[in-house]
Amino acid sequence: MTDIVPIREAFRLGYEIVSDSECNAWYLKDGKSVGPYKRLEDAAYAALAEFEVEEAFRRYNDTEDA
Repeated sequence: MTDIVPIREAFRLGYEIVSDSECNAWYLKDGKSVGPYKRLEDAAYAALAEFEVEEAFRRYNDTEDA
């Protein structure tokens, strides 16, 4: 059974979670695809982790400029 919560959160942040006929999953954003992952949730969690890292770098750079 697929956990929809991380997939919905990734979608809300602008990521697309997709799978192929061989049940591999990827996340897509800004023309970039990352994967394959074994499950849709794995791709969603990876997308969320990427978002958190990018957000941390953005906030760090914003505080350096101040």
